[in-house]
Amino acid sequence: MATVVLAGLASIGSAMIAAGTFAIGFTTAFTAFAVGAGLSLISRALAPKLNLSAQMGGRSVMTREAAHSRKIVYGRARIGGNVVYLESSGTDNKYLYLVTAIAAHEIDAYEEVWFNDEKVWDGGNFTSAWATTGNSSTSPYVDLSFHLGNQTTADSGLVAASSKWTANHKLLDTAYMVVKLTHDVDKFAQGLPNISTVIRGKKVLDPSDNSTAWSQNPALCIYDYLRDTKYGLGESAANILTSSVTTAKGVCDEAVSLAAGGTQPRYTIDGVVDTASSIKSNIETMTGSMIGRLIYSGGKFEIHAGEYVAPTITIDESMAVGEITVQTKQSRRNAFNGVKGVFVSEDDNYVVADYPAQISSTFAAQDGDPIYLDMALPFTINNIRAQRIAKLALLRSRQQEAITIPCNLTALKFKIGDNISVSNTRLGYSGKVFEVVGYSMGFNADQMVVNVEAIETAASIWNWQTSDEEVFLGGGEVDLYDGKVAQPPTNLSVSGDSFLAADGTFSTAFNVSFTDANDAFTDHYVVEHKLASASSYFSQATKSSPFTIIGLQNGQQYNVRVKAVNELNVSSAYVSATPTAATDTTPPGVPTNPLAKGEYRQIQVSWTNPTQKDLKLVEVFRSETVGGTYSYVGNGDTSFIDTDLDTPKEYFYKIRSCDFTFNKSAFTAIISATSKNVNITAPDNPDVVIYDGESGLPPSVTSGRTTLDTNTGTFYLKQDYKEHIKLHLTYPVGALTSGTVSGQTNAINSTMAAFKFQVFYAPIADPTNFTQFGTDISSVRKTTTSSLISNYLVKTTDLGSGNFKAELQTRSQVQAANPTLSGFNLGIIDDNYNLTETIVVYDFPAGEYVFKVSVTITDGSASSYPSTGSPANNLKRFVDAIGFQMVNKSGYAYALEPSYQPITIFRDDNSNEIVRLSEGSDTLELSAINSSGVPVQAFIGGGSSSTTTWGARIQFDDDLATYSNGGIGQYQIGIDKSGTHLSLGTAPSGGGYPRGLNPSLSELRISSGRTDILGTLFLNGTQISATSVTGMAEVYPLAQYYNATLTTSDATLGSFSLPAPESSISKRQKVNVSILCEIQNANQTAQALSAINLTVQKKSKGVNAVTVGTLTVEGTPHTNMQLVSVSGNQLEKVDVGGGVAASNNASNSNEPGTINSVYFDTSANKTYLLVGASSAILSTGNTLFYSDSKFTSSGTWLSPSGTEVVNSTTPPDPDANYVNATAVSTGTGKTRFYIPFQMTYGKTTTATDYRVRANVSSIPTGITYKIIKIFGTLENVK
Repeated sequence: MATVVLAGLASIGSAMIAAGTFAIGFTTAFTAFAVGAGLSLISRALAPKLNLSAQMGGRSVMTREAAHSRKIVYGRARIGGNVVYLESSGTDNKYLYLVTAIAAHEIDAYEEVWFNDEKVWDGGNFTSAWATTGNSSTSPYVDLSFHLGNQTTADSGLVAASSKWTANHKLLDTAYMVVKLTHDVDKFAQGLPNISTVIRGKKVLDPSDNSTAWSQNPALCIYDYLRDTKYGLGESAANILTSSVTTAKGVCDEAVSLAAGGTQPRYTIDGVVDTASSIKSNIETMTGSMIGRLIYSGGKFEIHAGEYVAPTITIDESMAVGEITVQTKQSRRNAFNGVKGVFVSEDDNYVVADYPAQISSTFAAQDGDPIYLDMALPFTINNIRAQRIAKLALLRSRQQEAITIPCNLTALKFKIGDNISVSNTRLGYSGKVFEVVGYSMGFNADQMVVNVEAIETAASIWNWQTSDEEVFLGGGEVDLYDGKVAQPPTNLSVSGDSFLAADGTFSTAFNVSFTDANDAFTDHYVVEHKLASASSYFSQATKSSPFTIIGLQNGQQYNVRVKAVNELNVSSAYVSATPTAATDTTPPGVPTNPLAKGEYRQIQVSWTNPTQKDLKLVEVFRSETVGGTYSYVGNGDTSFIDTDLDTPKEYFYKIRSCDFTFNKSAFTAIISATSKNVNITAPDNPDVVIYDGESGLPPSVTSGRTTLDTNTGTFYLKQDYKEHIKLHLTYPVGALTSGTVSGQTNAINSTMAAFKFQVFYAPIADPTNFTQFGTDISSVRKTTTSSLISNYLVKTTDLGSGNFKAELQTRSQVQAANPTLSGFNLGIIDDNYNLTETIVVYDFPAGEYVFKVSVTITDGSASSYPSTGSPANNLKRFVDAIGFQMVNKSGYAYALEPSYQPITIFRDDNSNEIVRLSEGSDTLELSAINSSGVPVQAFIGGGSSSTTTWGARIQFDDDLATYSNGGIGQYQIGIDKSGTHLSLGTAPSGGGYPRGLNPSLSELRISSGRTDILGTLFLNGTQISATSVTGMAEVYPLAQYYNATLTTSDATLGSFSLPAPESSISKRQKVNVSILCEIQNANQTAQALSAINLTVQKKSKGVNAVTVGTLTVEGTPHTNMQLVSVSGNQLEKVDVGGGVAASNNASNSNEPGTINSVYFDTSANKTYLLVGASSAILSTGNTLFYSDSKFTSSGTWLSPSGTEVVNSTTPPDPDANYVNATAVSTGTGKTRFYIPFQMTYGKTTTATDYRVRANVSSIPTGITYKIIKIFGTLENVK
């Protein structure tokens, strides 16, 4: 390619010439391509053009353009790149992938990554604010994948994550980044950031040694661009003078001293070549980075870097062929006395900044005013280098004297840009130095003339001293608040406090105070707390300090932290504290007036309570001697009855009070009383004892005891009638213990693991043919009290040094350690270390039998098993047969027969009958006794006559003297023959059939789950009509004021409790409220749309699953929804606020399901439910279970199936500048509206806690969403 290039200080305008080439070729070539350097930068600055400063500033801005020009990066630069692909993925679009093209070629390296003006990655590691804790090479918010442009395959991570980016998307010959962002409201509070990267650009060839490497040398980069066949000039290397490249490279690498010490290369090139610009323009700006020139001479391109070169050619009168034309002053248009402009500052993170202006006060005085040239330096990133270039441009432009010398052809020996020495006596020139800036060809008479155009120059122009450096003040920009960093509060103080609640419980609180953040844009503060052992925090918002945290656990250590949130919802760092909640250590007062009163087989202990509000109960302890060991026997409010005592016997008691924190008072003085006996004899025979108070056996209930030595020993038993047999079995296991054993588990395994009774019987006619009596009676070792019914407890004691001891526990020991356990849960070991069990077999046939009792003992699994860990299996075992007595039977050591107590068969007015069987009336009449031995009569009868409608009845009469034998009594409870109706009523005052025995006349009848009442029903003294019973509801008001600003994060606005239903009647709880919302619009259109999400959550009181019934799947009318039915009306069992499952604990996959619809269809007699889940969870034939808490554990907050979502349009600005609904005006618009919320949450008998939660889907700039207040009603509906 033959191209003529203009270079030097002069403006572009003349034709150009090079040695050996004629003007015709020059003109043709110049029309196609021309480049200026040096003061051509000045020419570009003076000429009208596109805003080069704006282009420079846009390099670090990320773009999204379908048709984007390719970029070539030389040296080091910060590049925004062009987004060529964008995709979101994950749940709720949590992840965002961006593919950003950086350069249209292979680059050397990525050095930094920036989000907006924050560095997030540097040299292989993430910065501390973005790195994973303890690992700077990863980040929880960002994943980066770099490609240098030499890749041959697609990005594997993106291919795996995307359904659209395939293995064919390789982006060959393109350097690009794949950025994966993980959504975080704090990190990306301002939305998608501007992503840029600092890179080392294209690797270039050094012709001096034929090596290819990254370089900032302008000569090598221009050499690369000239040879680039894809985006550059595409010139052959043979047409470029490589010696000029090597020389220019050396000039650029020359070290220039710095005022701060050290040196820097004279010239570097760092920037972006845009293929959208012309090749001429690109070469011109690249050459300007070294104040150089590109010329075409002798058929080759030459690259020259800016420097002063002493002239080697002198022009004198012998070479001149005509008059020399002299211009002593440049035009005013091209005159300036100062240079200023912008560059991309490496000190300011590669943003566009003003370099220090270079101005000459001398030149300004000459010109009368400061005149600045605005000259941008797009390939210069160092402020000192920019100053040198600007000063050089200024001094070169002030060389005023220009000459045109008509010369002979000897002038063709030098080129444009060469310095020449001119001597002319007439002009006074003696070796005056000029720089050649152009040629023109002409003819003078009969010879060709070369008109050499030159402008004066001097070596001093190129001088640079370290003292010439001006102070660089950065980008010259004022940092404006961008909201991406929120300042935290300071001086956090957390102090404990306590108070007694209305129910007397001790409650603790934290008073949290702090100094407001030093940030005028702080919107609110978030106060969070959790137990030190917990994993998640509970958050509450406040506008200011102080703040009170309630609902704490006494004496527990907590983590408390506070952060500030600004108006852009960016959170600050936390300030933290680790306080401990207060503990109640003050016991209540000692009970007063203790009193013990002996009664039949029991003693009543009473007292006067202390006055403390937090009193919970009073504990009662008993001993059999005044100075003996006192064991816990129970507790009470103002009295306690100690039952099942030996009689007559004196017992001793002392009591103490206990509060809700289980602080305990001192004991009272010891009190005592003696239990009493009641012996009842037959009224017609005082020698016959019907009830023996000493033995404690009721009428007709005795027990005969037998003792068996081995598993094969037998006893005789006679059964007169087919009825049940009840046996008490006792085995003396003894005080089992492991002794001292290393390790807790080993100690437990050193005790008896299991015990089993088996009872067998055989007829005496075939005494060896045994059949098992009932089933095995097995008991196993337990280490906790959770399952002690029919089992026994083994307690371990830590002896220190890793040693433990396991010991068998008696019922008394278990109760002393666990006073709240009921008697059924204390185990089967009595105080004498006997293991006791009971076996009952019903409808055992009459006959004579031999019985034996077999014992099986299973030792623990310890390898070295102690003899004290289990009893022997050949110890005496005892059998008590209830209702039998010992008799003598030949051939048997032990023999038992039924024992029958005498009963009366006549009535005497003066007798105190206890039991009577009335003759001829099928009536058994009983009289119970109270604690004082006073009888209260009851009559139990059964009727089988075909003329009666009842099957069995119980009759009551308060006066035995007036009762007629076989009469109906005063009150009756009757069961009809079919057993379907239970009726209660009184005898008619005028005689006739008793109401209790007639279902149609009974005053209370229970049948088929229904209760009918004849007459008037009173509840707590209030008459309840039939209508009010079915529709009775309790309604309570609710109103809370919030004035809370919503964010995109779900937040708690307030909490409340719905009281327990009165009289503990199970009722359905209902919340019916309206929420007042407000939207403010500052300088926005009315088209912004966001969704307000609001719900009222319930606090779980446990799973509480109920069985609804067997289900049938009717179909799947909607995606991920099953329509199921259950026979009958089941609406009393379910509610839309709960959840359902096919298991009673929602343990199956994808359980529980939400209830989207529930209704009863009378014609089908079915209850229908529309159940939602991520996949089908129910099948026909499953048992459907319902939980009002969605099967969550107690204390868990859960949302009902319904959440109110309101799509809200912002209000227009109502000021005078309002145009229309789509135009932006000034001012603030405001609108308010109500969101209704109604939900039922299932049936309960206790109080329930609720809380209001809300968020907004998105928050456009200038729009504020608020919840002002909530009001409505809370209902307990029967």
